[in-house]
Amino acid sequence: GDAPADVLTGLPTASTLTRRLDAALDAAREAGRALPVMVVRIEELKQINRQHGWLVGDQLLIWLASRLGERVGAGELLARVDADSFALATPARTLADAQALALDTRDVLSRSRPRLGVARVDVRVSAQAFDLTTLALGGESLLGAAHDGQEG
Repeated sequence: GDAPADVLTGLPTASTLTRRLDAALDAAREAGRALPVMVVRIEELKQINRQHGWLVGDQLLIWLASRLGERVGAGELLARVDADSFALATPARTLADAQALALDTRDVLSRSRPRLGVARVDVRVSAQAFDLTTLALGGESLLGAAHDGQEG
């Protein structure tokens, strides 16, 4: 069976994502295709928790999970892969499509100022697309790639 879902958002976790992608990943590698995954990360979640309290931070994660959920297409899988990060696996898309989705997602989310409890929070997210077939996928390497991509 799958590992328990993330308690806060109800989404699958990184280990579930990895396990569910195993077959798709093999198929993509054999066919010489990319398997795009978009990683979305809340910038400065610790700072938000410090400034507004962790309840607001939690509300932000729930809000983001639901916004991202609206973007999930058929055959795609959304997971919470880290305290501040989500991944959307998009096996049917090209890497270019996934990159366009990442840009659009970042722009849309970064323009929102959701009211979370008593606070209005300026959301800053980074979103990037990677080809999973080129990453050795532990959740760590996926996030490592996402974090490395932040510099500059």
